[in-house]
Amino acid sequence: MKILPILVTALGLTSGLGVAQIGLTHRSLDAKVAQADLIVRAKVDNVVRGKVSEQRVWLDVTLKVEEALKGIAPEQLTVGLETLKGDERWEQFAEAGQEQLWFLMDSKRPIPGEDPEDAPILTKHAYKPIDYWFRIRLGPEVADETSFSRPPPPLFTMDFEVLTKPEEVVAATRRIVGIEPKECPGLYSFRIPRSLAERVGRSGDANSFIVPADRRLEKLAHRLIASPEELLPKAEDWPAKTPKERARNASWLRFAANRLRAEGATALQTFESKENIERLKALLDHPATVGQHGLEEKDYYVRRAAFEVLEKWEVAVEKPVLVEGRDARPPKDDNELRYWLQNMLWHHGFNHTEVAAAIDLEGEGVIDAAQDRFKIYWNTKPERAPEDPLLVLPYPGGRHPRIGFLDGAVQPQRETKVSVFTPWEEESYVVVDVPEAIWSNLGLTYLAHTHVPTVWTKQNVTLEKLEWNRRADGTLDMQRKLTT
Repeated sequence: MKILPILVTALGLTSGLGVAQIGLTHRSLDAKVAQADLIVRAKVDNVVRGKVSEQRVWLDVTLKVEEALKGIAPEQLTVGLETLKGDERWEQFAEAGQEQLWFLMDSKRPIPGEDPEDAPILTKHAYKPIDYWFRIRLGPEVADETSFSRPPPPLFTMDFEVLTKPEEVVAATRRIVGIEPKECPGLYSFRIPRSLAERVGRSGDANSFIVPADRRLEKLAHRLIASPEELLPKAEDWPAKTPKERARNASWLRFAANRLRAEGATALQTFESKENIERLKALLDHPATVGQHGLEEKDYYVRRAAFEVLEKWEVAVEKPVLVEGRDARPPKDDNELRYWLQNMLWHHGFNHTEVAAAIDLEGEGVIDAAQDRFKIYWNTKPERAPEDPLLVLPYPGGRHPRIGFLDGAVQPQRETKVSVFTPWEEESYVVVDVPEAIWSNLGLTYLAHTHVPTVWTKQNVTLEKLEWNRRADGTLDMQRKLTT
């Protein structure tokens, strides 16, 4: 086949900006009870303000205890709190006599992420709040509460019962205190879909749910595997004007249910038993898949969750098909692995799913272990000076380079694409396709993705996968010979 002179007709500039997700964490009432050393019904009796620093102030809040639901409490106790200078809720609580349910812990117990500089203030008193949502309002709200995030209710128990009334919260707290184990091995967090999270009025794009990691978690995992649909709204309860909208709603709910099913499988990882092994084996042929629009890859996420737990337990089972249509480029050695991990994690901000799709590196802890080995963390990324040249890197694949018209660029090839990082915001980049398409007298002679037929696809010829040559000075080059 003879190829006559060719002309590059398209230089595709496509935005590759990552889209942030707003996350929200829901801590179940059971988790609050498990974390707390002391739970009291109380009213604010007195507030003493400290010095203001950068518009923030520490308060000494003295509580008049009405009842201890967990632990032994004196008639009065004082807790240190930090808030904004203009926050007058606490004095208003005292004036209104608003009753609250407080969840407190021994002040000497560490909290992950706690600022060490706050330790002298927090440990001044015997108890400190367990977290941001350390109290539940049991009476009418005061004026300043409308300017701040409102505390619960409503809130979930770990069985996803929604508590909306103060008396329901108090009764449920008493019940949970009465049945909780003497020792809790810790807390466990898993993802829940928005359609479930919004039942308590607060939800985000990515919602997590925290529960005690004891035998109650095993029972919850069984429910998530067997009947997650019971926790979600019905498709007919969602507004839909057309059959297409009704079908879309049903599809979303199926996906949400199967996501919960996969979370249930993962949650069983600390509860190995013959019964749980059989539960997970039954999921190894589950048909649910998820893919990235414009990429051919399909991930069997329920199967994957079940298989990874069985693998952790060293149960001998045949590995099921976990992914189909993956166009990954596994690194040939450790130097290549280090380079692509730095490229994806430091610069492109990939998550583990995208890393796996790009270089076929997956399995529980595999990517984390590689990061540890090469010390690739957010705080080890080299800083760039203002006078440094524009950063241009090969685009790694694994995430679609476009944010629109994805159907017009299926299975994008990474060897024609570079990411140009913006100097004013180093997390943002533009993907440049060089070339996106080449036309000649023979027709469409090259296309950097799958969309319309080329002279090669018409002959069932698959072009060789290539890579950019990365030169020491930061320049990139690549050559492809279009001939048979």
